[in-house]
Amino acid sequence: MRKMEVELKYVIPNEETFWRLFSDIFVQRQQFSFAAENSRGPLSRSDIYFDTNDLRLLNSGCCFRFGSRTNDLSRLTFKEKTKERETRIEVEDFLPTSEAIAALCGSHPSDAVAALREKIGNAPIAPKLYVYKMLFVFKANGCEIVFGPDAYTRD
Repeated sequence: MRKMEVELKYVIPNEETFWRLFSDIFVQRQQFSFAAENSRGPLSRSDIYFDTNDLRLLNSGCCFRFGSRTNDLSRLTFKEKTKERETRIEVEDFLPTSEAIAALCGSHPSDAVAALREKIGNAPIAPKLYVYKMLFVFKANGCEIVFGPDAYTRD
């Protein structure tokens, strides 16, 4: 059975609204059966998005990112839009950080890097966007809510 993820993203217009929503989630956690033992956070994540110099990935509805999960575990992700509205193909590898770096350099196997190379061939890639996240995770009734702000910087 394939795992399907349904993801909804909302733009929060200002910091005051963020903290009000954040507070509401904690207050209403029990109403939705969000037990404290099923909650995690704050967690910090950082992602580096790569692309070619001519932005081939961005212009074709794709992205490739290197994300740190912990000091010892990283995630390589290739995403590509499909013809269906609001869906995409996503290929992820969770690897020890040293192996993820080796995969980026082409010296370690990675399904995500293979998907990237299938799309752009041997074109060189470089960091284009850095994303820093602080998030909280709430799990209940087979659902997971991830909540937190993102900060972006460009190369």
